[in-house]
Amino acid sequence: GAIAAKDTSGDTYFYVGDETNLYQIRNQTVTDKSGATYSTAATDVWEFAQFSNTILGTNYADPVQGIVAGAGGNFADHFTSTNLPKARHIATVRNFIVLGNTNDTTDGVRTNRVWWSGIGDSTDMDPDAVTQSDFQDIPDGGAVQKIVGGASYGLVFLERQIQRMSYAGSPLIWDFSPVSERLGTNVPHSVIGHG
Repeated sequence: GAIAAKDTSGDTYFYVGDETNLYQIRNQTVTDKSGATYSTAATDVWEFAQFSNTILGTNYADPVQGIVAGAGGNFADHFTSTNLPKARHIATVRNFIVLGNTNDTTDGVRTNRVWWSGIGDSTDMDPDAVTQSDFQDIPDGGAVQKIVGGASYGLVFLERQIQRMSYAGSPLIWDFSPVSERLGTNVPHSVIGHG
């Protein structure tokens, strides 16, 4: 997986991951930015999202990693909350980090779960009415295959459905409504956001 990102000065950096490492590429120079030795499974890949000037990466096997674009230092575990969900998919929707197809120590594997951070705080994944962090299990659509983020709403692609997540505010936080109840995707990396 890979992402192109800009720092606060507008300089572009590329971040990429392989089975065991995370790298930064700038001006044709590759720098190892791994904060650990990662354990990406042969069937998984790294997915990345940018939240403000922080790059977040997830590979499902390891804790979600974060690094400030262009800054010194290495990737490190990003969440500081009690809940530390791992996820196959990640996106930025409005001012939330959104995870899909998750695994956590309380509920275990939840392939149909969408879990979002506190509003404006990508490090907080503890469900709370004040911070607006929470999660939603989407019935009947199968596993979350991709989340496409956006400034106004997000799209959640499942195996047999496409759901639109629209911000509703407290107490609901997000309203999930089907775009399609028959179409989805069986191939997680066949979905890209464009426009």
